[in-house]
This record gives sequence, C-alpha cells and structure tokens, in this order.
Amino acid sequence: MFDLGRYGLDVTFGRLAEEHGLLGLVWSSALGETPGAETRFAGLGAHMQLENGWRLSAAGEFGVADLSQSGWLTVSAPLRTSAFSLQAARGYTPAWLDGVGVVTVSLQQPLRVEGGTLSFMAPTSDAYGRQHLAFEQRTFSPTPSGREMRAGLSYAYWVGGALSAFGEALYITEPGHIAVADPESQLRFGLRIAH
Repeated sequence: MFDLGRYGLDVTFGRLAEEHGLLGLVWSSALGETPGAETRFAGLGAHMQLENGWRLSAAGEFGVADLSQSGWLTVSAPLRTSAFSLQAARGYTPAWLDGVGVVTVSLQQPLRVEGGTLSFMAPTSDAYGRQHLAFEQRTFSPTPSGREMRAGLSYAYWVGGALSAFGEALYITEPGHIAVADPESQLRFGLRIAH
C-alpha cells in the first residue's frame, strides 16, 4: 500500500488453491470426484480525500481460474473474472449523537465470469438410437447473460467498542448476473452492543 497523504494506492496479487472445485463449483460424487483448481488474481485500489470531507475510493479485482485437467469437466480456456466497486464516504454525526457516523454512497459489481470455456464428454446418438451411442466433446461458456450492479446508500455509527449500528439500502439490477431478472431492492439493518 502506498499512502501519500490525501491519496492512496493499493496493489494486491494472490493465488487461491482449491482442493476440490473451482470458484465454489462442486458436484455430486456420483459424477466422480471434483478436481482441484487454482485462481490467480490481481487487485488495484485507489482513494482520494477531498477538502470538503468526502473520501472517494475505487477498487477492481481481476482473476484467471483454471481447473485441473481430470474428471468429466475440464477448462478448455481459463475463466476470466472481474469485480469492482466505487464509493464516496463522508463522516456525518448528528449533534444529538455522541459517537462517529459515516454515510456512504456506492456502486458495485460482484464477482462475474467474463470469459473462458468449459468442456465435457457427452453421449450422442444417430438415427439408429441408443444402439449407436458415441461420445462427443461439448464446449460451453459459463459467462452469464447479464451484469449485476448494486447501487447502495448506507450509514454506519459506532461509539468506542461498545455500540455499533448500520443501515443500508440497495437497488440491484440484473441480480445473479441474469439479464432478464427483475431488479431487486434490499434493506439491511444491524446493531451490536458489547459490554
């Protein structure tokens, strides 16, 4: 991390090894053991503190995921993923509260597969039916049809380590990265009291 007073920059590189599965994809043992996978990713984040008290920040993460070439499903071309967020945050505490409050406006895209292909061997038959079954390689792309976007407005408040609370309103377009999915609205609230 590089912190230059009002400006900052974060650069992250990582590698995630999964013993069974790829990005959480695991199948029933009836289809055979799920092979291991590896994901390599890089993240870049930046922030800027404005003179009027607002803090602007942006972050993006890009990855490449590959599945071991074993089992019934293989990665023909490594899967490319992305995620990003934009935020504007400012401290705001009403006079009648004794603590620290922050209001945040955000726009986020959750992790999404941007490209790559998977392949598997599947049976196929000709005009003679099941007596002439053959196996062919089928290839498909797991890239979803849409791009989920989350616009949010939130407020977080805390007093030392004893009390913290938050509220958040989200408007989500193409949830699940499904182009035809109806937009969703969410409200979330939380309260924590420690002694």
